[in-house]
Amino acid sequence: MDTAEYLVRETKKVCASHSGYQFIISKRKPVWHMRNINQINRISIHATSLCFIMFSVVLGQSDSELEKAVEYLDAGALFAREGEYKKAVDRYSKAIEINPEFANALSYRAYSYTHLNEWKKALADFNRLIELNPEDAETFFRRGIALSELKMLKKAISDYSRAIELDQTYTAAFGNRGILFDKLGESKKAIDDFSKAIDLDPTSSGAYYNRGVTYRNLNQFDKAIADYTKVIEIDPRAAKAYNNRAHAFIKKQMTQEAIDDFSKVIEIHPDYKMAYHIRGTLYGQMKEFEKAIQNFSKCIEIDPKFAIAYQYRATTYKILGEIEKAEADLEMARKFAPSGN
Repeated sequence: MDTAEYLVRETKKVCASHSGYQFIISKRKPVWHMRNINQINRISIHATSLCFIMFSVVLGQSDSELEKAVEYLDAGALFAREGEYKKAVDRYSKAIEINPEFANALSYRAYSYTHLNEWKKALADFNRLIELNPEDAETFFRRGIALSELKMLKKAISDYSRAIELDQTYTAAFGNRGILFDKLGESKKAIDDFSKAIDLDPTSSGAYYNRGVTYRNLNQFDKAIADYTKVIEIDPRAAKAYNNRAHAFIKKQMTQEAIDDFSKVIEIHPDYKMAYHIRGTLYGQMKEFEKAIQNFSKCIEIDPKFAIAYQYRATTYKILGEIEKAEADLEMARKFAPSGN
């Protein structure tokens, strides 16, 4: 290999390695976030400039072209920071026109495409990045996300698996692959991946949460409760974990524990009507009818057209012998019932 070929190969690797992204596991949905979006990362910009200087030597690009490309990259990042992703895409594209192998611009443009829900275009950029550096675990991970959004789940799993081959400590890749295994009904593989993610990062609330969902779907409620409890230990305001744990408690006929969890959900999200509705139903089962009415009434306060809350409140009023109120609520329930019911 001559000096020029070596320089081009190594420069591609340097450019691709400074993509500036950080990836996380979401609640049952794989997402990725840009790190330091609110400011230009000086190290990344410096690395970008170094890459272009090297390319300008090998490929004959002028200093003015180099400077212009970096200016476009800078402008694109500023637009992305303000949420103006179409303008960001335009600036990144201009940088790519100057040098089609500008990995930072390709990577940031892909990020902007995802915010515009233009996943096919993001996929094309990830494909190009993999051509530039076929041994970068992060790019395979991000392409896996794009494939997942395009409902190409098996291909996404393949990319997550490749990311894991390249980096066996890639917690997020295990987590997101587990999500897709679960969607495909491969529960054991999903649990294995979530467990591996937890082994790698015992503070990964997303991995505990996702494993809890899988256990719940398998009717393994004790294990689900244990995982949701761990999520809550890590993040005491994890409303979804309280909500899901409450449903698991219901399956185990642990009514008071379920009520306590729904109360916590309400504390975190005071306008979540379903927490009031289910808590009201549970109070009714415990024959605490006044509390049940209070909860159904709160549902109606939040959503005056919530037919089922009127229906349940009517039933409770009837139990208490308040027939006029029950009839009035039944009329409202009929009025707001979805068509066809």
